[in-house]
Amino acid sequence: MRTYLDYSIGPLPFRINSLLVSPSLLRLSGLRVFRVGYLPGRTGRRRDHVCQTWALAYIVGGRGFYQLRGFSAQKVPAGSLILIPPGQIYDYGPDAGQYWDEYYVRFDGPRVSEWMSSGYFEAGTVARVGIQHGWKFKFEAIAECLASGLPNKADRAALLLESLLYEITEALDGQSPKPGQLNERTATILDDISSRVFHRFDANALALSHHMAVSTLRALVKQQTGFSLGEYVNLVKITEAKRLLRGTDIPVNEIGSRLGFDDPAYFSRLFRKHTGVSATAFRKRL
Repeated sequence: MRTYLDYSIGPLPFRINSLLVSPSLLRLSGLRVFRVGYLPGRTGRRRDHVCQTWALAYIVGGRGFYQLRGFSAQKVPAGSLILIPPGQIYDYGPDAGQYWDEYYVRFDGPRVSEWMSSGYFEAGTVARVGIQHGWKFKFEAIAECLASGLPNKADRAALLLESLLYEITEALDGQSPKPGQLNERTATILDDISSRVFHRFDANALALSHHMAVSTLRALVKQQTGFSLGEYVNLVKITEAKRLLRGTDIPVNEIGSRLGFDDPAYFSRLFRKHTGVSATAFRKRL
């Protein structure tokens, strides 16, 4: 995501990516993603705001409130989803003296009405679903697709959003384990993967440390995140690479080496695959 700073929103840099291609070039018309962002440490509130598209906000830290005009105000603790319909007035934001960490995505298209008719999403309410690590990485993946500026990646962003919406409906419906309950085991595995980001990944060692077969490990990660084990590990590593490129002067080849990639050429190809640009161009763009 591209980084910005606006003290009216919060004291920390935030990241936003928007659709960079004409909608006429997209193959998928049923669901289109227009913008996705991550706002850490948000302190600013929205008052009397109107969104021109549908928006879904996922609050992963802090607390606050949300009120759609004509509905009662709702408390918003960490682990909450807020569905914001287009063309309606709403207020939301952190409580006074507080903050929240927010992922959001703006989207539209005929497929939205199908999701709304399912009854899982209800405007004016706050769904408390807990913290899902895989959902946060899907927001990041959607952002990277938009950042590429390629029509096929923009279509992939829509498919990733559809997948995310489906997982949300499962969590709300209770058809799959809810966050913080039976998924604690998988959440621990995902945390462990993140803690090993500066090592060469070894699926056998990770599975052994959690007393399970590699096949079970792969299935749990796929079920929780929507990505294969290898894809998820690479996404974690590329996310860390972007952080290092943004915040340090460490040479690109050394960043790849620190992240466990022995082959600089492979790291370069992988980085370009996930971001649409080379690591050097990514740093220069910042």
